[in-house]
Amino acid sequence: MEKSRLLTLLSILLLILISFILYHKLYTPTRAQVSKELQIDTENIHIPKDIIVIHIGDTNELLNMTLDALRDMGIKVSSIKELPNDVETLKELFSDLIPEGRHVVIMVDGDWIARQLMNETIVTFNGTETRLTVAPPLRNFFTKVIYPRNIELNATFVAIGGKTRALIKALYAVGLYSHKEICEYDPLMICYSFAPSYGATIADSNRPMPVDFILEVLSDWFELEFKEREIIRGDSP
Repeated sequence: MEKSRLLTLLSILLLILISFILYHKLYTPTRAQVSKELQIDTENIHIPKDIIVIHIGDTNELLNMTLDALRDMGIKVSSIKELPNDVETLKELFSDLIPEGRHVVIMVDGDWIARQLMNETIVTFNGTETRLTVAPPLRNFFTKVIYPRNIELNATFVAIGGKTRALIKALYAVGLYSHKEICEYDPLMICYSFAPSYGATIADSNRPMPVDFILEVLSDWFELEFKEREIIRGDSP
């Protein structure tokens, strides 16, 4: 009798487990399905098609969906999981990825860029002091790739998702931004350009799938940035 009850209970539990698995298989949308259901309206999104987007490091769901949306819009997107330690390899890699004169957008996950931050102790005339720096491969990226080619003059840096404030700290640590902080929380996205506006903007949204919002902000950002560049060059009437 006891054995029969046990078998019945096990059968019920097995049926519940199978039902649970089938439900999630049938009714839980995949990322591709979610992207399709978003039906992003790109009619009012004007992101220049000739920009070069380079994603460095780890990623997150929102960043992935943003990169996929940019690819769907015909924008060239490259992903680099890990920056090479060797400087010559690093320089060669980016010489192929960033043609001269093209506007480059460096996109990162906030949590990844946060892990690149570190403190180092330096010796001064007054003793020792601690200052913020970034991991050697990322530091080499700025000092050996970005600075020598003046890429910072024609680049936008973007952090999406996670500890986005870390982007500003990293730019501060390598001398690209004059402030260590711009806000007291981690917004959904932070954009920064060295020129012409030399400024950063934060963007936040409570939408459940805010990819369309991200694209709208990027569209507005590029519209303003490229318009300022034209005014500075004297291309506008």
